[in-house]
Amino acid sequence: MAKKGQDEKQVPVKPDALKPLFEGEIKKVSEIMQKRFEAYDTDKETKKHSGLITFSEMEKCFHSTSWMTPKEINFLLRDYAMK
Repeated sequence: MAKKGQDEKQVPVKPDALKPLFEGEIKKVSEIMQKRFEAYDTDKETKKHSGLITFSEMEKCFHSTSWMTPKEINFLLRDYAMK
């Protein structure tokens, strides 16, 4: 019996090759997150969107989802804070 890893060769995968595979899932997650942002952004009286949310609202929105890892959330929050 062969040792694990001897017969298996790792082939590098180009990011462009993965795009068609995950494109539908990325689009769906994007739609879900957009709806969540709109929920935080909607004025309760006028039912309009200002297009702006606070850092704490954004943080709350990210942490309430299971679609992103903590590392991804921290990266996005750092990027948001630097702008």
